[in-house]
Amino acid sequence: MLVSALGIWLAASVPDLAKYHLDFSIIATFITIVVPMVKNLSTLAGVLCSLLLSAALSLAQVEGAIVMAGIAGMIFAVIVAHLTHKPAEEAQ
Repeated sequence: MLVSALGIWLAASVPDLAKYHLDFSIIATFITIVVPMVKNLSTLAGVLCSLLLSAALSLAQVEGAIVMAGIAGMIFAVIVAHLTHKPAEEAQ
């Protein structure tokens, strides 16, 4: 109940919320899904890569910007995970 009240309060603080229609709620929904999943550096790197690349490609009006940014973010997360992974002999 407290979280719902907080959500109502935050929504009321957004100026001219009606002009955003569903765009704003879709973004808020994705934030609530993605943020709890960020538990390590590689995931954070992938999310940030996707976020920045999708914004840049959308501003450049590239078709398929979201899909390209998502794929690039996943690839970047794998690369970061690979670079930060300690070999088994070092872990012992």
